[in-house]
Amino acid sequence: MEPMLKIAAVGVAVVSDMLGVPLTGLIYTPLVYGVIHGLTERFGSHAHRSRAGEH
Repeated sequence: MEPMLKIAAVGVAVVSDMLGVPLTGLIYTPLVYGVIHGLTERFGSHAHRSRAGEH
């Protein structure tokens, strides 16, 4: 492989990573938050239940 093609291949990988990571984060961060929030609502924590009656 010619040196210029290797440099271009690295550039494509870097640019795709720079675009892919934020886009993936924008999708998966709210998804993971929603799953964790849903699980805590469904099962609850013992500390949260014991404090709920005090208010």
